[in-house]
Amino acid sequence: MTTAHAGPSLVFSKFDLPMLRERVKTGEFAAIWEDILRQARDCIDPKSPGYADAEQIDDVSAPKAQLMAATLGRRLNAWLESLGFAYQLTGDERFARHGIGLLTAAARGVPVSNPRIARSFPGGRGCMARAFAVGLDWLGEAMAEDEMTLIRQVGADYVRAIVAESEQGPRWMPYHNWQGVVLGGAGCLALKLRGVCADESEAWIREAARVVGQWFDNGFDAQGAYFEGTMYLNYGMWGGLFFADALLRSGGENLFERRGLSTLAHFYAMSLLPGETVFDAQNDANYGGYTFPFMLRLAGAYESGLAKWLYARCRTHTSAFDIIWANDVAPVDPVAGGEPLQEHFAGRGLCIFRTGWENSGVMFSLESGRFYDVTHNQADKGHFTFYGLGYRWAIDSGYGNTQEPEGRAQTVAHNCILIDGKGQALSGAGIGTNGEILAYESHDRYGYVLADASEAYNHNSRGASGVGVAFARRHALFIRPTDAAPAYVVILDEIRKDEETHEYTWLLHTDAGMTVDLKPWWGAMLTPPAPEEGGGSPAHMKLAVHASAALELELDDYDGHPRIKATTRAVQPDLAAVLLPLPAGMKTPDVVFEDGEERLRITIGWPQRRDVIEWPRVGSPSVVEA
Repeated sequence: MTTAHAGPSLVFSKFDLPMLRERVKTGEFAAIWEDILRQARDCIDPKSPGYADAEQIDDVSAPKAQLMAATLGRRLNAWLESLGFAYQLTGDERFARHGIGLLTAAARGVPVSNPRIARSFPGGRGCMARAFAVGLDWLGEAMAEDEMTLIRQVGADYVRAIVAESEQGPRWMPYHNWQGVVLGGAGCLALKLRGVCADESEAWIREAARVVGQWFDNGFDAQGAYFEGTMYLNYGMWGGLFFADALLRSGGENLFERRGLSTLAHFYAMSLLPGETVFDAQNDANYGGYTFPFMLRLAGAYESGLAKWLYARCRTHTSAFDIIWANDVAPVDPVAGGEPLQEHFAGRGLCIFRTGWENSGVMFSLESGRFYDVTHNQADKGHFTFYGLGYRWAIDSGYGNTQEPEGRAQTVAHNCILIDGKGQALSGAGIGTNGEILAYESHDRYGYVLADASEAYNHNSRGASGVGVAFARRHALFIRPTDAAPAYVVILDEIRKDEETHEYTWLLHTDAGMTVDLKPWWGAMLTPPAPEEGGGSPAHMKLAVHASAALELELDDYDGHPRIKATTRAVQPDLAAVLLPLPAGMKTPDVVFEDGEERLRITIGWPQRRDVIEWPRVGSPSVVEA
């Protein structure tokens, strides 16, 4: 080991401190800074519930043993970021000494050789490496020589272990969020060890750049969609974009030139729920915004007003990075920026149609894509979500990541179809199912998608069987709004198990709090809670459902929200559903299904217009009158 410069260098330096101190004096930065200071003061106050106790450094609970390192690492990062930034801007040694105490306790108590760390998922070791990097960068100049030596030695051991695992080519490359978390954290730490571990550090940095760059190139499709859910991209960027910025500042490779990053704002804009600050929960995610301000850094990197608008609208937490990465890029909303109202994210297998981004807008998404090995995935091919007029009409049940047969990762938790009570092959926790978008069309009057979920019903990525089908194809029509009628959706399912009669159950999950009034002859009426202020009836949605044989409607509760089940017995049920979200005060249109030998004809009677949709027994549906 040799001596190296201990001052901050990763995302700011001593030369930046006067500017940062000036920045936090006014406006939104002053509020963020006050919150960071509060957290730092809580960390050093034994009487505070937020006290960071070095003697209890590894006293963490996690849902399973493999998550221990990630739980500890994220907690340690939060402590060190607040203490370290507070020390840098105030010079108060109390913050530095407490943060160093936490870091030395972690170095002694949970080195990478600790069995609990060794048993943890790779992402946890990346979290720990990131914490050591932040500690060395923001607190290093206040460390005694023996403290610095210990922390560097233990940090170097973390990087060696991570790089050794990476060079073996683990199964979680090249798509998984761990690439950003693990190698991003290790890369930041390697940059701080540059010159200390002279014979190794440059190789470590090259490996981190290779893997994080590989993720930026391969984890996203050509239209910008990340292959996992939106929450996991946030997690990956927590390490990956931190490293990309630090690497560029150090004179290294510019990872911002990689293909995936420049189109991310488009993907997130398309995924944003109308009138809300959260993103769609497709593909193993919860409804949420940004907990790490990576979109702020992307706004600066690409002079992207859209990225800046998304950052300002959707951030849920603040941190030192909000101050460090602040820029003068002016926010530009999606409409002003010329964002399209529809997109087929071809590599992801995700189609999104919308009318706008504000509360009056409507958004429909349908996903049926391939499974990228080891990534987060669910047994939900053909699943759709539908939002509009300020409400969530058809939802995703959210994050699962288990293989529980009735859990959120399975078909029962999605707007899909069960056959004899069973669904697509088991998914989640490293296994998945494949689907395909066979057709995508965008017309002036409507958009059209044809999704094939046949393989997903037959087997998963490890060959385990699902319920089994001859075919399972879903047609979806998004009818665009006009002055005479609002936007709405038609779902048409051609699904068959074999030549025998079976029970087919069409599922619709809707938002908690939604009142569902079943209508035995035709479907259901969904009504959200009435507004607390202003009175008046809220918007509502008419759901009309039809099949080739008699339907039985049932309402139950799934994981705290209503689930509608429309069940029929047939060889091929030819299930059809019309979802009509209606503004408050609008007359509810009649929906008529007419079965013919050659086609199903659906007529929607609006006050000033009649829409006719025809679904031939063979072929694609068409809007013949609107």
